[in-house]
Formats: sequence, C-alpha cells, structure tokens
Amino acid sequence: MIGQEAVAEGICEQDTIPLLLERLAAAKALDGALVTIDAIACNCKVAKTVVDAGADYLIAVKANQPGLFAEIERFFDDPLSPPPDRFADTDKGHGRVEERRVAVSTHVDWLAGQRGFPGEYRLPRGRGDRHGRGRDLREGNATRTAASTSPRAP
Repeated sequence: MIGQEAVAEGICEQDTIPLLLERLAAAKALDGALVTIDAIACNCKVAKTVVDAGADYLIAVKANQPGLFAEIERFFDDPLSPPPDRFADTDKGHGRVEERRVAVSTHVDWLAGQRGFPGEYRLPRGRGDRHGRGRDLREGNATRTAASTSPRAP
C-alpha cells in the first residue's frame, strides 16, 4: 500500500479518492504502480488520474454502476462476443479446494463514450469457488468484474 486517506466528516469517498491520487502523483509515488480501487471509484475521472500519473489501474465494476455492470456481464455471457483469454488455477490445502477461473477480454471497442475507460484497458472477470470436506463453502464463491490497464492483471 502506498497511500490511504481518512474521509473527512461530511465528505464522501468519491471526492477524497481523486485528491489522494493527485497527491501521490505529485510525489511521483504512482510511477509504474498498479492502483487497485473498489467499485466506489469506478469512473473515468479516477481512471484518467491514474493513467496520467504513469500508473496502471484495476478498478472493480459492481452493481453500484448497474448499467455498466449489466453491459459487461451481458458481453461475457453472449456466445457471439469475441472469446476472451481464459486462465485457471487450483489450490488445495487446509481441507479445502479453491478453483479460480479468469476470463480477460481486450475487445472493448463496444464500451465507448462516457462508459469507456482511459488507456489501453481490458475487462477481467474472475470466479472463485471453494469446496471443502464434501461441501461447498458458499461464502467464498464469487464472480468479480473489473476494468484494468495492467498487463499484469487478470
């Protein structure tokens, strides 16, 4: 972690995050970094601040952006969409098995205008499933979607 900022009373996180990023950028602390941010900051202004500072971003896309989230989900679920690159990994230990699958699409030209993201970005979507001792561990099963400029990220 290279930075965090307390949110002042009466101010929301969406106003504080760009200020933190600008302060880190001015100190050259973002050069070459991968900035990961939860869906609260899923917007073009934040992504542009990161790219302009010479960093890559991995920003979660969740249901707080219902239109964007639904469009990306439809894209991945549509059999006519260009096939994404796929990766899989399995870990075993402590009485459980965790399987992770990631699909990454670089076909993002359909996501343009204000819903698009700056930089040469891709859309990773991952799913992790946990199983243990003959049962599903449902609390660990989740699908996550993001936008990222990082070649290091699925």
